[in-house]
Amino acid sequence: MSGWTVARDHILQAQVGQTGVRVLVVEGDDDKEFIESLLDKVAAGVWASQWAVGVANGKQNVLKILHDQPNWLGIVDRDEWSQNAAMAAQNMLPGRLHILPRFCMESYFIDPGEIWAALPPAQQQQFTGGFAALETDLLQPLAEWVRHGALWHVINPLWDGLRACGFKEALLDRQAAQSDQAIQQKLTEWHQFLDPNTIFTEFQSKLAAATAAPRPQQLRDWVHGKQFFHEHAIQVLNRHLAQRSVEKWMLLLRQKMPVPPDLDFLWRAMQLI
Repeated sequence: MSGWTVARDHILQAQVGQTGVRVLVVEGDDDKEFIESLLDKVAAGVWASQWAVGVANGKQNVLKILHDQPNWLGIVDRDEWSQNAAMAAQNMLPGRLHILPRFCMESYFIDPGEIWAALPPAQQQQFTGGFAALETDLLQPLAEWVRHGALWHVINPLWDGLRACGFKEALLDRQAAQSDQAIQQKLTEWHQFLDPNTIFTEFQSKLAAATAAPRPQQLRDWVHGKQFFHEHAIQVLNRHLAQRSVEKWMLLLRQKMPVPPDLDFLWRAMQLI
């Protein structure tokens, strides 16, 4: 059995069973905990009788499971998807595939205002200098992270693009190996796709757009939220407050955070609001 069928069968057996609840499919365990914590605030005591949140173990598995289960919904991170790729995926699953309006789930835990709102008053009072201290420390390296995010948006999709050009199977075919012309043509196609000047020009264009964006949009769309949270935000919190692991900080922030307004579309799709 393939990975997506194992995930689907587990959801059907362990979560749906004889209840007949519908399923919201997510990519991973952290996404499940995040969504469930918000559902407990949006529709406490109601949602669990109508829905289960199932883990697909990856974005592509979410898509495959939704194709197989036409009554289920799914939500995935935007992360490596371009706008065109996101639209194409949603067009294949209209009204059922939803895309997080930020780079990834962790992007809800990197904005200084949103972190501050999730901290209990006792912890807020531990910041010498108050919110301004958190904001200054958290955003000090933002320009570096925006530059990294712009490059990430250019480089990460290259693999899928190469695959679409037939890399590498097109030249592993026995018949293709018989024609020097076919070999040269395919190698030239791959070479042109990876033209360094074209790629660097695209990076400069994305960097200009990212740099010009307002700070909240930079944090939402351009910064790699998962890496920023793990590599920087946690260190800032640990410097000002008690030392906690990534998992414990995530749990604390998740429990206290207000429901983000930009996820209202999901609760409406689930007919919970």
